[in-house]
Order: sequence, then structure tokens, then C-alpha cells
Amino acid sequence: MSDIQNVIMRDIEADPTIDSKKIAIEMQAKGFLRKRKIIRLIGSVKSEIEKKKAMQIVVHFAGDNYDVANNLIIKT
Repeated sequence: MSDIQNVIMRDIEADPTIDSKKIAIEMQAKGFLRKRKIIRLIGSVKSEIEKKKAMQIVVHFAGDNYDVANNLIIKT
């Protein structure tokens, strides 16, 4: 796992309102020279609130350096 993945997962796991057991972070490169990076949230959460909170954490660390894709699904 890259440093940014570790930092993001640590913050997601530290949030008591997010059940992080089924969340993973995947990094991908895109573009012709593969210079643009994507942080992809994958897995499942229990509510829309958890999904939004996890996304907020990722966006906070991604800044302008990464694109973000939220592929979390909600399972009740």
C-alpha cells in the first residue's frame, strides 16, 4: 500500500461512524503517460452517511493531485 493509501485508511478506520471492515482503497494510473492517478474507494458500507464521510476523507487527502472515484455500495 502506498503512503497516501495508509493515511486515508487510518483516518477512515479512526472515524467511529464508519464501519471500515469492508472498505478498501485502490490506486490506479490513467492517461497516455499514466501520470494522472485515481484513488478508488471500493467495498460496501451500511449507509449513505458512511459513504459520504469516507469520500470526504479521501477528497481531503487527494487534493488536486488525484482524481477520486467512489465505488462504495450501500448494503443494509
